[in-house]
Amino acid sequence: MVAWRAGLLLLGLWFLVDYWLLSRRSVPREISRASISCWVLMIANVSGVTLASWAAFQHWAPDMESQAFPALLLMMTGIALRFASISQLGRFHTSKLVVLPGQHVVAKGLYRWIRHPSYLGILILLAGFGLTLGSWTGVLILFGFSIPAYAFRIQQEEKMLVAYFGQIYREYQARTARLIPLIY
Repeated sequence: MVAWRAGLLLLGLWFLVDYWLLSRRSVPREISRASISCWVLMIANVSGVTLASWAAFQHWAPDMESQAFPALLLMMTGIALRFASISQLGRFHTSKLVVLPGQHVVAKGLYRWIRHPSYLGILILLAGFGLTLGSWTGVLILFGFSIPAYAFRIQQEEKMLVAYFGQIYREYQARTARLIPLIY
């Protein structure tokens, strides 16, 4: 039970810092557009966390309490990956699907190997949170909501980037993985 509280606290702190960082990045109104994928991600993540927590408390597995430290470490790893990718993308990282003036394809740091390390960081964070629940059911529920939502977001984002950058982005796609090298 302690692990879940610590995980929920860490998840909440991450969300607040992440929101604060992204809210400081302004997108000019003339190029800002609403994206359904933002709403899909928000609904999927909130629903997944809520339902996974509920399911875990219905079928609590106390033998997984020993997973508390590794689960919190996994969450911190996901947060670190997310913030490192935001830092490496710099001012081009926004919550909206837009191409900003002066934007170019970033292919250094984490982006040298993975096109969406920020999303991978969130998925790792959610896996860690699922483990704090002491329930593999929680992890499966979280992934059941988040993986399709992030796959949709990635598809929308890459469609936009190919339309804008053309062959340059296609070449970048050919030499990098979406999320996990050699897998996806």
